[in-house]
Amino acid sequence: MKKLEFTFDDAEHIYTLKNGVEVPGCTRVIDTGGWDTYANVREDILERKSAIGKEVHRATVMFDHGSLDWSSLDPRVEGYVRAWRFFRNRTGFTPLVSEFRSVCEVYKRRFGLTIDCFGKTGLRTTKRGIETIVEKKCTVAKARRHDLQTAGYAIGFPKGYASALARFLSRRRLIVYLKPTGIPDIHEADRREDYEIFMALLTTTEFKLREMKIERETTCGIAKRLLSGPQI
Repeated sequence: MKKLEFTFDDAEHIYTLKNGVEVPGCTRVIDTGGWDTYANVREDILERKSAIGKEVHRATVMFDHGSLDWSSLDPRVEGYVRAWRFFRNRTGFTPLVSEFRSVCEVYKRRFGLTIDCFGKTGLRTTKRGIETIVEKKCTVAKARRHDLQTAGYAIGFPKGYASALARFLSRRRLIVYLKPTGIPDIHEADRREDYEIFMALLTTTEFKLREMKIERETTCGIAKRLLSGPQI
């Protein structure tokens, strides 16, 4: 898979290629493609969850690296980290890459991704283990969109098979809903249709963004001509 150079704006969550072209991330593909959004969720709840989520992600990565000081954890975060430890112990998951960010190209369509964890499960029962995409969530409710998000990650992670479908099928996808109680809800995203749905959303997103760009450029052009007055 071709490696694309890009920059990432963490505040706006925007991927920008070296030539200045913006590329939609997985969540934007899902939203712009026509899936549901978080528009009906109160903004203050989202902000609080986002702050907790960022700290949980930081702490769990430190746990994976063996550098976590448990005594330094905020009490509101500790339970979530214990839930991650529970998940690691229960599944035998061994993380190989954390917070992996990239822009990938699939069938000439580009999208950005930031994967929480890529590693292997089942190492206790098999020597090789199973390649596994893991998405950490601190939300209470499960959502179908989370399955589609991991589908994009499995398709786009630039390792292994050349075929997008083969990459998708070869990878296990787990969503770990971390809980403050210390016991996670582990969900396996195992629907093959997720591949077709994500690719359809990606196609729709590409079309929408391209057509909106054309409409903006056309509208700006007409406005400039009108403002310049009649041509003699």
